[in-house]
Amino acid sequence: MNKMVAIVPARLCNDEGLKNKDILPFGKANLLVHKLRQLKQIDGLDIIVSSENDGIIEMARKEGATAIKRPAALAKSDTMFGDFVKYICEMVQQEHVMWACVTSPLITPSTYRDAAARYFSCLQDGFDSLVTVQRLQRYLMDEKGAINFRPGRNVTIKNQVKPIYIFTNGISIAPRKSLEKWKYTSGEIPYLYELDKRESIDICDAFDYECAKFFMGGSL
Repeated sequence: MNKMVAIVPARLCNDEGLKNKDILPFGKANLLVHKLRQLKQIDGLDIIVSSENDGIIEMARKEGATAIKRPAALAKSDTMFGDFVKYICEMVQQEHVMWACVTSPLITPSTYRDAAARYFSCLQDGFDSLVTVQRLQRYLMDEKGAINFRPGRNVTIKNQVKPIYIFTNGISIAPRKSLEKWKYTSGEIPYLYELDKRESIDICDAFDYECAKFFMGGSL
């Protein structure tokens, strides 16, 4: 048995006006199939699709992935995410769990390989998990004014602004036993694995979807 399993959550839903977002047309297939075809290029990685929908289950099995029927109670929009994580941990036996969301379709197979390799070295360096992020180095403000820069004549140069990081929801990897304890996909000391702007695209709404299709350019 391989040490790592990729969990691909997929369900029928209507998020941000995108009906059945996880199986929207993308590339040469749809978002789910596209993700599975990316992951199948990673040697030594088991793949499990979790869905409450029979059509999605069949789709995943046709692509050679293991597909597990998710209880309907764990597929509702108001389901506590920790309950879903606990359920997944009870279903798998592999030591390490990678979460690979279909809504991050531009992460390449080579990035998955490198992230998995980096994860194991990170554990040796004291990190407890790995998450993908996008570096954001911009002038930020809230209702009280500037947050991370000095406005006025002596305005902070943008490349000297302290960066923050956007969690991209693309890849999260952690030990299964730790997930059981955290009831989340990452811990308190995650290694921040930076993605470029293209790979960082996370489809949350129709604009993100159109951007992803544009950058996809019709090829895997």
